[in-house]
Amino acid sequence: MKKQKVSIVMPIYNVEKYLDECMKSVLNQTLKNIEIICVDDGSTDGSAAILDRYANGDVRVKVIHKQNEGYGKAMNLGFSLAQGEYIGVVETDDFVSPEMMEELYNRAKKDDLDIVKGDYYIFKTVEGKYDLQYVNILDSPRLYHGIFNPKKDKEVFRARMNTWAGIYRRQFLVEREILHNETPGASYQDNGFWFQTFTQAERIGFIEKPLYYLRRDNPNSSVNSREKVYCICDEMNFIRSFMDRKPEIYCNFKDIFWESCFRKYIFNLKRIASLYKLEFIRYMHDEFISHIEEIDLSLFNENQMRYFSSILQDPDTFYYDYVKIPENVERFCRQDKKLILFGRGKIVYKVLRKCRFNNIEICKIANLNQNSNGKVVNIATIKEEAANTAVLVVDEEKNEEKNRKILEQLGFTDYLFYEDE
Repeated sequence: MKKQKVSIVMPIYNVEKYLDECMKSVLNQTLKNIEIICVDDGSTDGSAAILDRYANGDVRVKVIHKQNEGYGKAMNLGFSLAQGEYIGVVETDDFVSPEMMEELYNRAKKDDLDIVKGDYYIFKTVEGKYDLQYVNILDSPRLYHGIFNPKKDKEVFRARMNTWAGIYRRQFLVEREILHNETPGASYQDNGFWFQTFTQAERIGFIEKPLYYLRRDNPNSSVNSREKVYCICDEMNFIRSFMDRKPEIYCNFKDIFWESCFRKYIFNLKRIASLYKLEFIRYMHDEFISHIEEIDLSLFNENQMRYFSSILQDPDTFYYDYVKIPENVERFCRQDKKLILFGRGKIVYKVLRKCRFNNIEICKIANLNQNSNGKVVNIATIKEEAANTAVLVVDEEKNEEKNRKILEQLGFTDYLFYEDE
């Protein structure tokens, strides 16, 4: 039997709703000389039976059933069993294009790459159809056409972080002893894998073509337990332990690590439950203050610098100025309608700043002034859109009844009053 060109590792836990679609997309690859390693991490739904059915029908499918021990252990087990020249990862609530493995493998062989990655789609299901969003893994078009050594061109770290968009030379992973963090029940465990691979690879390439379909049907889910809140911190500590064992990695890439750490903490802050946001900001403050001499602020963009400076100066002020939005207000803002802010004065812009931080899209700012300037409009000029518009009224409580009459006279019926602190 010929040696497999690509081993596809698939971690599985309770994904029976999506598993058939994912398995079919992997089995229908135009690259036929592959093996498919399915690690069932103790699923309690019908996933195990689905996997066994596919294994009985195709010799390329290998299924391992194990007790639930978390994503990291499942991935490491799958990687240890892989025999292919390259290893790819497919998350089992997603699916892939038929030509994905062939295109990645051909590019990897052509340029003798340690890692090769492609673009992808983010999708969600809307009225039974897929709503697709194309995502370039790179912002800079020139990077698609080269072969990059991260030690010499750190711009490559601007590639969007993921495990599943590419394939990895198995010999490279084995020689560098690259493994996933095995903390039980943790999240973010692809971060450590990404950092280990990108800091040790010598030849990385990219393909400007979407090959992977990433499901995002619940983009606004929050993290509601204190254990989950600090999973990203556990993963950053895992990366730091890796760098402690390899001082040359820390010397070369500590700037990348701290910029990435701050970016991941901000991402985590935006998605955790409101109950834990302030304590997490205080944790960030203490973490970065204690390592301030190691952090290269030249890598931070304008928003990162603004957030970083504010958090270090006073974490509580940052929370009240940028982050805190009551849960009922956030729920109102995230409904499937155009959202406008209606009010007067600086307070409207403070709420706008909070909305932007929390990834709430504001369609317009409106008031009662007669002159519109493009950014701010007279609310009467958009009354034709009233039926499809939600209005967050930012004003003092004493003006509530007056504002209610104005909105209802113009036909706006979906509104919420919010007096910001």
